Amino acid sequence: MVKILGFTANELIDFTDEGLHLLKERCCIDRDYGFLTVFDNNVLLSCQINLCPKDKADAYFTFSVEKARRLHAHPDHYTSFQSRDVESGKYAGAIVCRLHTILSFSGLPEMADEALMIFVAFKTGWIDENEALRLSGISGNPYIKKIIGKA
Repeated sequence: MVKILGFTANELIDFTDEGLHLLKERCCIDRDYGFLTVFDNNVLLSCQINLCPKDKADAYFTFSVEKARRLHAHPDHYTSFQSRDVESGKYAGAIVCRLHTILSFSGLPEMADEALMIFVAFKTGWIDENEALRLSGISGNPYIKKIIGKA
């Protein structure tokens, strides 16, 4: 079975789903679906998490991959928030973690997308709590302390 930095796709999906449940429970995020992308020079994984509305699925996939590619194109950035441009359809929701691997998500409000990816990176051990707080501080993310505290 193929692994990404020691984790199977199913394990990464499970961590993402766990984070979605925490965001719903602790942060009143009313959605629990979207697209997860793992990127390292190329897309290593991009998959739908839970069932997206049919009219949104293509957009969520496109945004998830775009965030990862954009962050990769800015090697001095740590989150896609740093190159965010809402007027051009460029949103937050991707982070750099261990060995320059990028985690990206689209489907939630953008700060929740970002918090979810920080949570997944924390759960895998690809970042520690200090790095999680540093990454969330770049955007002033309001959700991360609510979901990392009990990760």
